[in-house]
Amino acid sequence: LRFEEAVLAANEAIRLDRDQADSHSVRGRALLRLNRYEEALHAANEALRLDPDHAYGRTFKAFVEMCLRLLPPFSCE
Repeated sequence: LRFEEAVLAANEAIRLDRDQADSHSVRGRALLRLNRYEEALHAANEALRLDPDHAYGRTFKAFVEMCLRLLPPFSCE
């Protein structure tokens, strides 16, 4: 439940200010924990679009892409 709440909180932060890369990154991390990989990748891409030098963005995007290549049967929780 806490990751679903994190997604909702990040959605609200994005609604208030769409241009904050950190909000998209937080949303992506929560989505990843919910096994919503495609959405997590979209959030990572959006964070990097807004801030190409985002400290966590590139690493996170690479991790999500790895998860997508491994699935199924693995989970990246």
